[in-house]
Amino acid sequence: MKFEAIVDELKKETKDLEYWVNLIPKINLITDKKIVESLTKLAFILYIEDKVLEAKAITDKLSSIPFFNDYDYWTWIEFAISLKALIAKNEGQNQIFDESLEKINSALNHGEGLVKKVRLNVHQRFMAGEGVNIDELKNHNNLSLADDFDHRLIYLMKLIKIKVLGGSSEYPVSKALDEMIKNISAMKELLKDVSLNNVEPFHQNSP
Repeated sequence: MKFEAIVDELKKETKDLEYWVNLIPKINLITDKKIVESLTKLAFILYIEDKVLEAKAITDKLSSIPFFNDYDYWTWIEFAISLKALIAKNEGQNQIFDESLEKINSALNHGEGLVKKVRLNVHQRFMAGEGVNIDELKNHNNLSLADDFDHRLIYLMKLIKIKVLGGSSEYPVSKALDEMIKNISAMKELLKDVSLNNVEPFHQNSP
């Protein structure tokens, strides 16, 4: 699948979705990796802005991308699939939820030997909460509001992934849900003072 085609297809979905996709600078859509990263971030922003239909349209497209054993791409696609699963669960679409989890688990269990073992160990540490925190924000006195939002966006992706995958004894679903609620509230407040042009994926980055 040509990833550029996904961008074009999304623009044709609805006028609202065309508007949002067109807000992403072209420089943030010049490589396959940037396309999946930018569209995934857009989907999550639309979700916290209560534009669930648009978020769902994006996650539907991204979740159709197969696993190429390349986590430069898959990390973002996995986050998109996690959001798709969350929306499906919220809407009572249990089959779509189960299919989404199966796609994530299938990629996790792909292959054999040391590579698979390392991948599963990394996943287990993630599910236990390793690297899933927002505390680093407190250590940056000069952190801009836009940077704060960008950090929280990645944090939200991780929380949703933990939630839909069922959490762990170290990081239960209840904790992930509490953090999701607090974080989404903080992000909504930030968007009252921060222009979308200054947050990812709308902020123009280097190639």
